[in-house]
Amino acid sequence: MTAANDTAAPTIALGTTVESTTWRAHRYSDSIRVTSLRGAGKVGKRCPEFTVMGAVEAIAPAVLWAVEEGANVETMRAMLADVVLAGLEFYESEKRGVDVPARPAIKVRGALMHGTSTETETLVSFSFYLDGKGGMTQDTLLATHKRADAARAYAWAQANEARLPTMTLAQFRAEMAAIGARFS
Repeated sequence: MTAANDTAAPTIALGTTVESTTWRAHRYSDSIRVTSLRGAGKVGKRCPEFTVMGAVEAIAPAVLWAVEEGANVETMRAMLADVVLAGLEFYESEKRGVDVPARPAIKVRGALMHGTSTETETLVSFSFYLDGKGGMTQDTLLATHKRADAARAYAWAQANEARLPTMTLAQFRAEMAAIGARFS
C-alpha cells in the first residue's frame, strides 16, 4: 500500500526489464540498456540499442515513461544522449533484427531447475544432489543447437510454463525430443 502523500515517480527497479510493443529496457546496477523492438525478429531489419552508464537512478523514471509511451527512435536517442550533460556515459549500437527476440523471455526457477527461453536461444540448468541429502550438487547445462530449436522450445515453454519448475532432466529431454527441439 502506498501512502497518500507519496509522490515518488514510478521507476525501473534494479535487475528488472520493462517492455512495451516498441521498446525493451533493462536496469543493471550501473547502467540502463534500451533496445528498440520495431524490427525485432525480422530478417533485414536493424534494432537500435542505447546504453547509459553511471548513476542512472535519476533517469530511470524518464526511460520508463518513454518505453511505456512508445517514443520514436529519434526521441529516445535525443533524450538519452542528453545525459552526457549530467556526467553520464551514452553509447549507441545496432543489433540485427533476427538477433533481438520480439517477445519477452520466459524465466523459470525451480528447486532443481532454472533457465531462460527466448525465440533465439534457450538455456536450462538442472541440479542433482550427489549425496542424496541436499549437500553437493552437480549441474547439467543444456542449450539449443539452432534458432529453430529455440523457437520450438519457446513456443512449448509458453504453453507449459507452470510445469517447467518441477520437471526432471529426463522429462525435459523427452518433451524437447517430442517437439523436435535439439539441445546440447
